Amino acid sequence: GTVDNTATAACRYKKTADSPWATGHPLFRIQPSYSTSPAVGGALNDDFAWTIIDLDENTSYDVEVTVDDGIGQEIKTLTASTRALPAPAGTPNKTATTAGEIATQFASLNAGDVLEIADGNYTVSSLTLNRSGTSGNLIYIRGESRDGCVLTDTTGNIIELQDVNYVVFENMTLVGSESDSGTAASSRAFYQQEQSYDSTEVTIRNITMTGVDNGVHYYGECYSCLVYDCTITGNNLWSTSPTNFLGSNITWNDDGVHLPGEGNCGFNITIDGFGDTFAYSSHSGDSTLTEAISIHYYRNEIRNSCDDPIEVDHARRNCTWYDNRVHNAINCDSVDPLYGGPWISARNTVINPYRV
Repeated sequence: GTVDNTATAACRYKKTADSPWATGHPLFRIQPSYSTSPAVGGALNDDFAWTIIDLDENTSYDVEVTVDDGIGQEIKTLTASTRALPAPAGTPNKTATTAGEIATQFASLNAGDVLEIADGNYTVSSLTLNRSGTSGNLIYIRGESRDGCVLTDTTGNIIELQDVNYVVFENMTLVGSESDSGTAASSRAFYQQEQSYDSTEVTIRNITMTGVDNGVHYYGECYSCLVYDCTITGNNLWSTSPTNFLGSNITWNDDGVHLPGEGNCGFNITIDGFGDTFAYSSHSGDSTLTEAISIHYYRNEIRNSCDDPIEVDHARRNCTWYDNRVHNAINCDSVDPLYGGPWISARNTVINPYRV
């Protein structure tokens, strides 16, 4: 806001422990006068912004931005570390061998607990979690093995999240209705249903989810949440028979992975059979319900998106979509609207879009 609109912002960065600098992409100038004002989160700032991708986890980086207005230069610097992925679970101190025991253990978990669910087939009913760990003492909820521990709920949400923080879910299979519910998605693997709920650093990894209308769906905001190394299969078919999934509205609420809020990532996911396969912000028609800032989806294998493989609608800034491969999609993406930006789409492959 204090420099001319013709000013530029060049970027370079390096690992703090290294001497050579890498040249980053020039920053994007956000100009509020060119953008619709967001309904949540306050007014847009007149800023420069961009995202540096392809960094290593748990590593310190030095970043330098040089703003040049044609008259002089100003240099800004930053040293910051990328996040470490959650460590492997420790030895279980709690176990469950029946559906009832799973629900009971969910209600009594404390920071540092490792709950292991024994291999078996469990019919559950909307398992609800409202317990939290701490940043240095996570809660782990894990199956004995990914294929052997199977939780099934054919009528509702398999796992409902409330105000849940610092929890890791891993190593299990979740099975939903295996039947599309039309415009009202009703079978979900992980669901946070209230906009008033917030979640911080929830990790969902090494999990198979199948026969669901939504894989991981946050309606309210979440922060620094991760979904990775998962396989997710929805109930939409790349077919016009027996129900017309293609080009109709019956897929519109069938989001595969939906992580509104700030600082969230979904990566290394194989995902098939959803409407908007990945999405940033929660919205109701034209009404924005949540912010979507610094949310990143990358290195995913996406098949049969019966609406958009990525729905950017109502996102705000520094969101990315890169290194994804898409087979079959109605559209390549939807940006309607994007508040300020930037949204970065890079190095994606889309094979057989229904319309472009």
